[in-house]
Amino acid sequence: MVRVAIEGCCHGELDKIYSSLKHIETKERVKIDLLIICGDFQSLRNYGDLDQMAVPEKHKKLGIFHEYYSGKKTAPILTVFIGGNHEGSNYLWELYHGSLSLGWVCPNIYFLGFAGVVNFGGLRIAGLTGIFDPKHYNLGYHEVIPLNREQCRSIYHVRRYNEYRVSQLTNPIDIFVSHDWPRGIYHYGDKKRLLSVKSFFEHEVNTNTLGSQVNERLLYLLKPRFWFSAHLHVKFAALVNHSLLEQNKAKAWAPPTAPPARPAQVAPVPVVNPDAIDIVDSDDEAEGEAVAATEKVETAIVEEEKPVAPKIVDVADTQEEPAAAGVQEQATATEAEEPQKPKEPQVTRFLALDKCLPRRDFLQVLDIDAVGEGKEAQTEPKEAVTHSFEYDEEWLAIVRATYDYLSLQRNQVDLPDQATIKERIRKELEWVKENISSKEDGLVVPRNFVMTAPPHLPSHGHRNIMALGQPVQNPQTVAFCEKIGLPNKINSTYEVTTYVEPPPPVSPPRIPRAANVAPIPPPGIKDASDNRGLNSLPPRPALSLPEPKFVQPEHADGKTAEIAEGNYGKAGGESDAMEVTEVGESLVAQEPIADFADTMDAAGTRSSDEIGSENEPDAKRRC
Repeated sequence: MVRVAIEGCCHGELDKIYSSLKHIETKERVKIDLLIICGDFQSLRNYGDLDQMAVPEKHKKLGIFHEYYSGKKTAPILTVFIGGNHEGSNYLWELYHGSLSLGWVCPNIYFLGFAGVVNFGGLRIAGLTGIFDPKHYNLGYHEVIPLNREQCRSIYHVRRYNEYRVSQLTNPIDIFVSHDWPRGIYHYGDKKRLLSVKSFFEHEVNTNTLGSQVNERLLYLLKPRFWFSAHLHVKFAALVNHSLLEQNKAKAWAPPTAPPARPAQVAPVPVVNPDAIDIVDSDDEAEGEAVAATEKVETAIVEEEKPVAPKIVDVADTQEEPAAAGVQEQATATEAEEPQKPKEPQVTRFLALDKCLPRRDFLQVLDIDAVGEGKEAQTEPKEAVTHSFEYDEEWLAIVRATYDYLSLQRNQVDLPDQATIKERIRKELEWVKENISSKEDGLVVPRNFVMTAPPHLPSHGHRNIMALGQPVQNPQTVAFCEKIGLPNKINSTYEVTTYVEPPPPVSPPRIPRAANVAPIPPPGIKDASDNRGLNSLPPRPALSLPEPKFVQPEHADGKTAEIAEGNYGKAGGESDAMEVTEVGESLVAQEPIADFADTMDAAGTRSSDEIGSENEPDAKRRC
């Protein structure tokens, strides 16, 4: 038994999600083993990643993922996620292979890749990143990092190449994760209630255009036990009984131009929700408090379809044609008398959840048995169980068999027919078993996260966004490609980069004072006993100025002015000698104030008394 928490759209609210899970664990006294996030994770390391996210400017928000990326915080629960349509796609592109390239975006948070499969605690988990858009479905991954505005949106659109790869899976899938819904899934749940909550879906529901055609085909082909989605921001549950959909038994992969027809004679199956804990967020979103948990147990309307311990039925078992009448007549009497054990219906339980907001259904916890070939159903979870986290053999073989067809150009190369690809997968599976599975811990996912870009620091602000968004080869991707024997195609023309956070600045060392040693007194102080004290300053030295030199300028009448040495500069002096004023480096003689005042009187102006005889310096300044 594995206790799995399912989250709808994350939108970077990791703190609130983990706080909610902690509240559940404390209240219910349980331990949650795994968290699955269905897209819009927003693994934004810095403002360079934010610039590469396709979202309206008013909704652009860095969030707090960079704190988990830098190691300031650690995810308390192993978290696996797929991408949606609001992602820092430049970072996720570094980990394109996801489960194949050791896709840790930070410690304890794992990216499943653009398409991928992993095994956790006996559960086989598959996922597909992005949403469906027919404009880009048949293209290759031609986008180049850093992404322009158009490429920020096209890069997360699902490609035919990835649907082709996922459709090659033959072993049973326990959990499938997608961002957008499978088209037509609303026919298998409470459609009336859905339209009462989201009335603007009515036209798309009536025209059967709501959801992804790719996911619809994979739903009917893979028949997983559980399918989890998000994207439409509403909680919706449905149950698809594949045993009743006989015309879909032999459905093969097909392009979106030929979608599977909806069987007219099959009535929608009532909604069935497994035992779960529904979460309702707190009223105060800003404080990020733990949400309140309420228990709701919804039982199936049809009792005989309520499985006590669900069991996976091999896909091949559901594709057998009914025995011919002539063959049944040849059966022995003993075989005819043996009662035939009815097959358990093969169903997919679908659940879509909302985004992380107050009073919204964004989180649900389920107990899922790991059942299948070689596995026994567990009725009660064991305490203190450490679940394994491993690669998937079949998926590794599929990746090796299809790697040559991964196109990094606008045109997607032709994909091989089913007979050809099945043979290639068979050979590659033998290679995987011999070179990876046979080795000790060969399939165990190593926890070797490394940073490839600087995390955001509040002091950085929006600086150097272009430098932060440059492409690099992620060491995780390179290491896995070497392990699986394939050349790395992702950002292969760029350097393999590992970001090492610089150490904090070192303060200058403090020199300790020697014990029992008197401090050295400042200059001018004889010793510490000087009565002037340690704060006294030495006397200021006397200034030595040069003697002034004088010149004898001539008057206007040609007479030489006589300067009596020693009579200049005396305050209030009555000498007839001229005063001297320094101008630049020369000395210029000026007439005495009295003579100047007399001249002004003779001209009929103010007398010397009026000029300001009481303030001699002021009078000189005015002249």
